[in-house]
Amino acid sequence: MRIIGLLVVAAAVGVVAANRSPEQIVYARVSPNPGGLGVFIAAADGSNERALLSAPDLDYDPVFAPDGNSIVFTSDREGSADLFRVKADGTGLERLTTDPAYDDQATVSPDGKQLVFVSTRQGGFARLWTMDVASKRVKALTSGSSGDFRPSWSPDGAWIAFASGRGSDMPFAQGRWERLQPADLYIVHPDGSGLKRVSDHGQFCGSPKWSRDSRRVVAYCMTAEQTLSNRRALPESGPDGTDTRLVAFDVDAGTSDVLKSGSGVLFNPSFVGDTVGYIRKFAQGPGAGLYYSDGRTGPCRKTEYRRRLPWPAPRRARPNPSCRRPRQNIRSPLSN
Repeated sequence: MRIIGLLVVAAAVGVVAANRSPEQIVYARVSPNPGGLGVFIAAADGSNERALLSAPDLDYDPVFAPDGNSIVFTSDREGSADLFRVKADGTGLERLTTDPAYDDQATVSPDGKQLVFVSTRQGGFARLWTMDVASKRVKALTSGSSGDFRPSWSPDGAWIAFASGRGSDMPFAQGRWERLQPADLYIVHPDGSGLKRVSDHGQFCGSPKWSRDSRRVVAYCMTAEQTLSNRRALPESGPDGTDTRLVAFDVDAGTSDVLKSGSGVLFNPSFVGDTVGYIRKFAQGPGAGLYYSDGRTGPCRKTEYRRRLPWPAPRRARPNPSCRRPRQNIRSPLSN
């Protein structure tokens, strides 16, 4: 079963591929209702959706194991953010971390024996840690206080890519009191050696994902100035606009290519066979959801929520006119 993993936040966020068929995606959806955060599984076009767990809680950031048999995700069901594992059919729930720190954003090694994840243990800073799944033993992979996020293990097992704020001072936005959030892409060997930056310094590139041949990393990139407006639920127009781009970095050659650019905020991309899956949102609101660069679409919000003024006021739901019926009968199965 070929599998794609993603996180859906009010639409969708992130795509990861594995080596099985038929196509499936795993994602977390946020709704404005109390406790409205849970993990779901569906076909790659968004059809046949079902809840992953029979007893859902505050569950998010799911990712398939490479063999597609299990899913690792983050949950607050024990009081703080910990990592859990469950079979793809929703049975066999297992808690993986018990530290009182915040553990999140796990990804599984190609052989399924290790995890790399983000944790605030030992100092309160977001750093990367690895875990031996069998023994549950963990060790620090990165150090520093700038924050390391969204790790991604290369299919050949040789590298871990991640986004990091190291070397950045979080400058103020132009004419604003809020600070910007620059981030660069790095790769490092699983033993902590060979740390190397692969993106230009001083802007923003995030959520790296590897190509099947482990030669390229795809990420979503924008100017540092755009990180203020684009991190809002509905992006606001800033000095550099809101449009972002999807960029592939050749980690050996040190080159990069823009794979896609266009209107809206494009983010959390992943190589999926010969195409790229990504999430898109717009300043105007409608149209948010999962897209593929070959023109297909995935899950879409069936409802959009608007607030009445004056603030605060209850949210008002209405059908989303941009949410089309999922396309059926995908003829060319995707591969990792």
